[in-house]
Amino acid sequence: MLAQIVLFDGFDPLDVIAPYEALDREGVTVATVCGGSLVLAMAGLIGRRPATTHRMGLEVLTAAGVRALDVRVVDDGDLVTSSSVTSGLDLGLYLLERELGPEVAIAVEELIAHERRGTVWRATGAGRAAGAGIGGHRVASA
Repeated sequence: MLAQIVLFDGFDPLDVIAPYEALDREGVTVATVCGGSLVLAMAGLIGRRPATTHRMGLEVLTAAGVRALDVRVVDDGDLVTSSSVTSGLDLGLYLLERELGPEVAIAVEELIAHERRGTVWRATGAGRAAGAGIGGHRVASA
């Protein structure tokens, strides 16, 4: 069975209902591009979780209670965020690799003539604890 992924770009802040509902469902991944994570943070949906956004919004993300990271892609399990429009390509390729394997991701990378940049930040290991967010989502420890 393929993963269910909800992509939120943040261009329509009134459309926050889809990610809100998705964050509370088991087996669904919410992915954001650029300012999408800012909208979710301001709605109180991803507090204390690691995430990224465009560099110009990192302070706002932090002020909203998010563990803001200045990287291109952050994978926190059911929340995967990317920092800018161009890193959205890296996000898509990463999700392909994560869900379908490296062969598929590499084939698409070659098809669209885009070479991924940077390293995906992943929340892993024993430092994970139950969070206070929607659905008891996990948060990475500092």
